[in-house]
Amino acid sequence: MTKTEGPQSEALRELYEYARTHFSAEEALLEQTKYPGLYRHRSQHQAFIDKSEELKQSLQTAPNTTPVDMAEYLKNWLLRHIKMVDQQ
Repeated sequence: MTKTEGPQSEALRELYEYARTHFSAEEALLEQTKYPGLYRHRSQHQAFIDKSEELKQSLQTAPNTTPVDMAEYLKNWLLRHIKMVDQQ
């Protein structure tokens, strides 16, 4: 079993997919309500997706990256984003 297999990696994949789906729905709602900060908000979502993709690749290629590293990044970013940005 490689470090990219198993329940941790599956949970990370599901969280990542959920975030993408959530971002898409949220951005559609913000667009519909003509939210003035939509461009900045969308940019933050894209930065998250880009970093998550980078971490996902690192799990496969970098021996020092673990699913825990990715989980920590995802958790911290999502909590900070929800508490600070989504509350505006």
